[in-house]
Amino acid sequence: MDKNFLDTLSKDGDAYLIRSAEDLCNLSEYVNAGNDCKDLIFKLANDIDLSSVENFTPIGTQEINPFAGTFDGDGKIISNLKIVGEFFVGLFGCNSGTIKNVNLIDAEVKSNSAGNVDEDENVGSLVGFNHFSGTVENCTANSNVEGFMSVGGLIGENSGTVENCAAKSNVKGIISTGGLVGCNTGSIKNCTASSSVSGANSVGGLAGYTASSRYKNHYSTIEKCTSEGLVIGENGVGGLVGSNSGEIENCTSSGTVSKRDEII
Repeated sequence: MDKNFLDTLSKDGDAYLIRSAEDLCNLSEYVNAGNDCKDLIFKLANDIDLSSVENFTPIGTQEINPFAGTFDGDGKIISNLKIVGEFFVGLFGCNSGTIKNVNLIDAEVKSNSAGNVDEDENVGSLVGFNHFSGTVENCTANSNVEGFMSVGGLIGENSGTVENCAAKSNVKGIISTGGLVGCNTGSIKNCTASSSVSGANSVGGLAGYTASSRYKNHYSTIEKCTSEGLVIGENGVGGLVGSNSGEIENCTSSGTVSKRDEII
């Protein structure tokens, strides 16, 4: 996709309008060709059904090639997203910009790496990996998500900021599996998860694993969040967080926790 892609989109003020499944696929191709879209704004003009796309390619494939612009869902719905990949799996594979007001319905997202490597897969319905400069706000997901490591109902791994988001998902992983976020090394605030979560190590209703970030001066915080649902795991299992070494304030959890050895 060459830079003429932008010329194919109509505009609403400064925002480029995304109207169709084809537009979303073209945005993915445009970003993954090396255009990070920094300082550009994209906005959904209407609900989009992705059932015609057999295997959507995530927007932003890795940390060296993220989406760095603004994507405003404007409260619209993206339905029937289907992805099978390996790393940075989600509607946005890697985000270092702002994603807001997006609602995912009936998303099916899966990593097929089968844990054959030592790296986190970063698997989430909306975002695989939210970079420390990335923001996700006012987004929701109703999804089925499956992977090996860093698997979340909304975001696989968060090192940035997540606010006012919710997930109602079925999430299956092995290591660092959460109803909203698999691994959190950033900030989560005013979020809810009512997900069914199962895994082996570090399994939580909201977040599977929290720790200080690999990035300097970034630490895990979770504030004013709630979680409910069924959480099943073996080691480090909690209604809110499975394994925690960050800060948690003013949070509540309810639901059922099975095989628990640590409740947070």
